[in-house]
Amino acid sequence: MLLLQAAILVDRYASQDAYEQALSQAESTDAPAAMKVKCGPSWTSSSHGVLSMVMNIEVPGSQDTDATSLPHENVPKAYEETDKFDGDRVLANSILFLQDFGWWTELAFAVPEGDIGRVFEILKVSNFSQIPSHVFQL
Repeated sequence: MLLLQAAILVDRYASQDAYEQALSQAESTDAPAAMKVKCGPSWTSSSHGVLSMVMNIEVPGSQDTDATSLPHENVPKAYEETDKFDGDRVLANSILFLQDFGWWTELAFAVPEGDIGRVFEILKVSNFSQIPSHVFQL
């Protein structure tokens, strides 16, 4: 029973299919029951962000700061998705992290054991994934 639940968790939160489903609402609704992730409430950020409020960081252009003396760039304050995007970017990035960390962990065990076959298989997979190349500098 535990192995069955583990397989479902891996399929749902650490596979390439899960990543693709997280990026598209259509892919997510067409997914098998074992792969579906329940949707939660949407989240919106505050105007100045939590970090500035918690750490008492002065925000440029606030009350006591002379805004004309500070350099100004027209940079968005937060990442904004395109209008056509209907997926969950945070979930997709979490899935990629778990997937990459799984390969990295496998590599971390294969190297000290001297299992060059496992290392080679992981290196082959890493050519097509998003594992940073500096991880493999042995």
